[in-house]
Amino acid sequence: MNNTAEICIEIDIDRWTQGLPAEFSSWPKIFQVPPYFRNLNVKAYEPKLISVGPYHCQKDHLKAMETQKGRFLKDLLRRTNQNSAQRYEEAMRGMMENARNYYAESLVISNEDFFKMMVLDGCFIVELFSKLINKRSNDSILRMNVQICTNILEDLILVENQLPFFVLWEFLGITFQNQSTWIHQIIELFGYLMPEIKDCQIYDERSIRKVKHLLELLCTNWLSSVGSMPVREQGEGDVMRDSIGSATKLQEAGIKFRRGNEHNMFNIKFENGTLYIPPVTIQDHTELLYFNIIAYEQFDNSGSQNA
Repeated sequence: MNNTAEICIEIDIDRWTQGLPAEFSSWPKIFQVPPYFRNLNVKAYEPKLISVGPYHCQKDHLKAMETQKGRFLKDLLRRTNQNSAQRYEEAMRGMMENARNYYAESLVISNEDFFKMMVLDGCFIVELFSKLINKRSNDSILRMNVQICTNILEDLILVENQLPFFVLWEFLGITFQNQSTWIHQIIELFGYLMPEIKDCQIYDERSIRKVKHLLELLCTNWLSSVGSMPVREQGEGDVMRDSIGSATKLQEAGIKFRRGNEHNMFNIKFENGTLYIPPVTIQDHTELLYFNIIAYEQFDNSGSQNA
């Protein structure tokens, strides 16, 4: 008698993989942070004042700002001498399918509600940027409290609180004669959150459409200096960045640490056995910023070189 029992197990692959993201195909460009990662700091991914897009739109504490979105839309139309939002609505109808595909397939929202949300949120962001960049501080909400402006901008960099950037790009084009000139100003607007951010990229009609959302636009420019790190060839067609060991291992190897004099936090220098590291200013928003950038890098499927 054969003592080896042969067990045949039939696995239903479709059932076991249901709900899992297909890493390179169906994983949405604007995604929700997986629970195991979110639980590290739930508040870092939750908007304080404003919901953008569908993931947080039903939360009670954000509904007060929905009225302000409508007011900003009216301000936008009045300022640009438009009698209605028809041009934005027509543009959005042509982008509906692509925009919807940017979010998770499991999204429960009707096409009509999604359409209205895209138009209202997109126009709100365009008018907000216009008010802040042109320093039209007579707006009652923006004048009320500097902290409100800060919280709104912080909400706009949350990885789950994004609009497809091509929607903003089209709406900027409807609102302004040359929307490309606004990219630099939008990037500068977030300078208080990312002190070293510079408009390092040159965007044209083709390249700007490769940007998935506002957070990616900011990250690309903020982390652009990381692209100057040395690269070591690892074989045919395989390129890998030089990695640096932990501070403990470096110290054990005899490496010394000194405070660098550079203002750019990414400008770390190694000279004569000493690692010069610029100081990093920790502010109220620092943790929020880093958690969302890390989530974007970890779960974005574009193969970001900054990850």
